[in-house]
Amino acid sequence: MTSLPTWAAALGTPARLTMFETQVRGCLQACVDEQLHGREASASLDGGVASVRMRRGEGRRGWMQAQLGLMNLAQRWAVEVPGDAGETDAESVARGHALIAEHVAVSVRRMAQAEHDDQALRPEALRVRLMNERHAVEYAEGLVQRRLARGLHAALVFDLPEVLRPLTPERAASWERELDAVWAEALERTQAGLSEGEGAVVVERLRLFDRVPVLAITGDSFLTTSRILDLGAVLDAAELGEGWRELGAVVVTPNRHTALAHALGGSTDLATALAALQKAAASLYEQGPGSLSPELYWWRGGALEHIHAGRDRSGRLMLGAPEAFMREVVGEAG
Repeated sequence: MTSLPTWAAALGTPARLTMFETQVRGCLQACVDEQLHGREASASLDGGVASVRMRRGEGRRGWMQAQLGLMNLAQRWAVEVPGDAGETDAESVARGHALIAEHVAVSVRRMAQAEHDDQALRPEALRVRLMNERHAVEYAEGLVQRRLARGLHAALVFDLPEVLRPLTPERAASWERELDAVWAEALERTQAGLSEGEGAVVVERLRLFDRVPVLAITGDSFLTTSRILDLGAVLDAAELGEGWRELGAVVVTPNRHTALAHALGGSTDLATALAALQKAAASLYEQGPGSLSPELYWWRGGALEHIHAGRDRSGRLMLGAPEAFMREVVGEAG
């Protein structure tokens, strides 16, 4: 059985999925042709992946190829095209085509721009971006990446800054530099950009469902959630007491613009906190844009570990978590 693409869940029903794919197929090539003004190019939608292939310009030989992410488009389309709309609803069809055309136009312009960005692809432009695990696996050959925990990866990208462009393994190898040093420097630049200036994230104290205290880390940057990779600095600045220094925090990164962190060691019931974070993560992951992971993570000392939380038939909390979490956090709470 063929698995559905990651973005299919955003559309709800099979009928909505079919309508979306039909609209994408119907205007993909025309949108590409319009943006490239006669330049030789082809576009396709196969296996849930939209691809564009175009001949290099300005006397350069060969072709450029890129895959267009459809998750954000599917999420926007699901919101803006009514659920009861059909293929014969002219207004809905027009709205859907306009959304698709806008998305393709931006992607193709960025692709064309990439031809002229080689001079900007320097180590000093590298940043660290969090990625959905499925996407990271799908595009693994073209990424320099690391698995942080189940469902969540980090990748090195160039901030150009109009577009983020991935660092390829081939380019990284050509620098003849220690990759650990490249990662460390990129992470330092990322955190500096997210902690001050125009790209700084917003950190707010909130209570999820009026019960569970969290720090909400939000921002417009595609790098926003990378702030959790230096979460200790965020928790320290929030003056949340000392408990988290020993026990850490439970974190969710549902989409690229939002992370939530609950500092451990306080008075909030652990089961209540996990349930609230899990519920919030599932909702924000589904909404997007840029869905990352609906999972729960234990952050401590800079490392992330996956937590599986559920309930049995009696409503009792069931945890699948690292041994240290069960001993030190659950044991402390119990």
